Amino acid sequence: LPCRSGASEDVFGMITNEDLVCGEVLNWLEIANVSSTTTAVTVTLRGPEGNPLQVISDSIGPKAQRNYNASAALSQGEIGTVQVESSTAGSVVAQSLVYIFDCDSVNIQTAYMTRLAPAGRQAQVGTGNTFLQMENQLRIASTISFPSLVGIDIFSFLGETGEGSFAVPGFGVSEIDLTLNPALDFQADRYGILSINTPVAGSSVSEVLRVRKKIENGKEKYDFVLPTPLR
Repeated sequence: LPCRSGASEDVFGMITNEDLVCGEVLNWLEIANVSSTTTAVTVTLRGPEGNPLQVISDSIGPKAQRNYNASAALSQGEIGTVQVESSTAGSVVAQSLVYIFDCDSVNIQTAYMTRLAPAGRQAQVGTGNTFLQMENQLRIASTISFPSLVGIDIFSFLGETGEGSFAVPGFGVSEIDLTLNPALDFQADRYGILSINTPVAGSSVSEVLRVRKKIENGKEKYDFVLPTPLR
């Protein structure tokens, strides 16, 4: 997770309480005030269609941090979005931490973290990789109140291309499995460039989760999850 300055605008990200074959998800939001003055924050947790689930108003002292259980706001099997507003410019650094617990023990199968970020550019670019039996799950979170149609293009190192368009609800989130979608056709043992184009700048944040699963004791479990942001 990169070090960075406190945000001077609203930051957005994704939250989860997804279903697992073996285990459960716990998703915590970490929000830190990196400034030297107390700041007021408003944290809005939304469901997959952008519906508000919970609004948290809090005051965070200088150099202090708050932690909120985001998965508790979602129904089982849902992913959603989060928006953090602050009263002081340059004060907030926020991230979403996901812990995946094992169904056979109290151990953690794996964990990952993604940062909350200001709304992105109209065109955002990242990478995909399906070597090592990795799934590639693209998640696009809307930062605007109305639905939008997002164009996706993929270019593999073998010269293969795929493209598609996907609807994203206002303030909601859409998830596309790049390895299963026939239009994108991002096959096994490939790596390449992924780009998305939104109708207007400042309307989304997005990431690809590279997920590797395994079979243990006859059950599907997570080996690792690697989040990679689009910028």
